[in-house]
Amino acid sequence: MKKLLLVRTVLCLVFTISLCISACSKDKKQTESIDTIVSADKSTNTSADVSVGQSTEKPEQTPPGHEFLGSVEAPIIVDNVEIPEFIFTIQNIEITDSIMSNYPVYSVETTSTNTYGTTTTRVYIGYTISDVLDAAGITDNFITLQAIADDGYTVKVDYSVAMESTTLVAISENDKIFVTGLWFSPCSSNVSPDYLRELSVIRLID
Repeated sequence: MKKLLLVRTVLCLVFTISLCISACSKDKKQTESIDTIVSADKSTNTSADVSVGQSTEKPEQTPPGHEFLGSVEAPIIVDNVEIPEFIFTIQNIEITDSIMSNYPVYSVETTSTNTYGTTTTRVYIGYTISDVLDAAGITDNFITLQAIADDGYTVKVDYSVAMESTTLVAISENDKIFVTGLWFSPCSSNVSPDYLRELSVIRLID
């Protein structure tokens, strides 16, 4: 009798253990199936993000712009131009608006384009250096022309640049009259520091 009870007890334990093992196996398979679905969803979302054009690459920085000369038009004599009052000296000789009234006024157009593709046009109106020299009665040659502003700022150009027909003692830029002083404008130059405001003195250096 005792042996029969022992056999039944063993059989019950074996059956119970078998049920537990089967249940654990089903849970594991369900967990793996869920993980697979989640992984597939993540993969699908990533593809969608890329497809709408979102890039992880950083854009290249645009290089800083610098202005270079595009063209300089030949000077044109202009009439009916408002001439402001002015005075400056060249080799210690005073040059005034009344003295220069006997000489023509020229218009020079410059065009420049920077690295961003922006084009700027400037029109300077003024007197040529050759006419200023003639008004002062100066016939001597020189090597360098030195222009000096009221504040002491100085620009130097060589003889060939000074005598270009596009180098002006300018009275205006883009129809804006220089009321505080004329400009020294070597229009063949594309370098801003070569343009001098409020011209006070011109010196000729041998």
